[in-house]
Amino acid sequence: MKSRNIIMIIICIFFLSHSYAQKKEMTEEESEFVYHLLYDMNKGIFEKPIYAFKTEKFDLDKKFIKSKSSLNDILSSIDSLEENARISLEKVRYGYNIILETKFPSYFHEDEVNSIISLNVKESGLRNNSNELLEIMNGGGTSINTVLNYRYEDGKETDLSYLSVHRQTQVKNSDSVIEPISGYLLYSVKFVTDYSFKRILIKDIGSSFTLNNTKYLVRDIFENKIVLEVDSLYNNETADIQLINLGDENGTELVSYPYFELVKLAETDEKYKNAKSFSLLKMTIEKSMYNLFKSQPDITLEEFKEKFSKEELRNQDMTKELLILETSAPIGKGVILYEAIYGVDEEIRVTF
Repeated sequence: MKSRNIIMIIICIFFLSHSYAQKKEMTEEESEFVYHLLYDMNKGIFEKPIYAFKTEKFDLDKKFIKSKSSLNDILSSIDSLEENARISLEKVRYGYNIILETKFPSYFHEDEVNSIISLNVKESGLRNNSNELLEIMNGGGTSINTVLNYRYEDGKETDLSYLSVHRQTQVKNSDSVIEPISGYLLYSVKFVTDYSFKRILIKDIGSSFTLNNTKYLVRDIFENKIVLEVDSLYNNETADIQLINLGDENGTELVSYPYFELVKLAETDEKYKNAKSFSLLKMTIEKSMYNLFKSQPDITLEEFKEKFSKEELRNQDMTKELLILETSAPIGKGVILYEAIYGVDEEIRVTF
């Protein structure tokens, strides 16, 4: 169910929003489809999990990976990113990509650079031959790699190796790509400099806390899930929240078996046959749906249909949703919730 959750949500939102936009009732076939999707998705949240986990020691310093560079080095490195930046258009099977190529200066060194830097398009000023604005999707990926470079002079070796940056994003309205393209892209460059964290215990159900300037309310904790009400659920920052499921002993956590280790366990122990390997899953559920399935976990599909009319499905308030964090083991000794703090948030402007 979990691997399908996001896809199912997207499909449901498509049908509901399409119906709303068209100001029309869903057809019988569409409503049956949505009923089944919502029922299967939400009922699965309250099903008894099949656990497969082990206990490991953890080091917060290794969990909370942050920049070790000085502020001056970070800022001068961002200047270097802007000076060396080039963007190009790439034709692919599904449309067009925008490729950013740049590099950090040779004096900039970070052990976990891919974990501490966020690089995303903030504003598009790219226009086509008809002066139409190109919309850029913020998906894609960033790869930062070491380029080895040494110079020998007067019998001495100088290390001039540097970090190259490759950022791929997708043009949303690919049909509008009529060359030549001109204009600019404004990128947000952020560095993780610290972390915001909070330990949550079972007794904290009903209490509020703040994490990285976002307010949360602990709505419930059951089995391997913690249910949160969030002030701004659709704020991108909530997607950064992470979780440590604390073990019985200090300094330990409960973690999922790696996939191939779990496969081997399933070969000799039947209880692991249908278990899944995952670290943390995030999902949302509308409050009224949550309340219904929480109070009636054995509700049938027909009973579910009686609780929600087609009109109620169509007019669901997506702002009244709960965030559910699911881990691979039961929550007993509590959890540590944490988010990265981007203490450096700058912009670079790259001309096409």
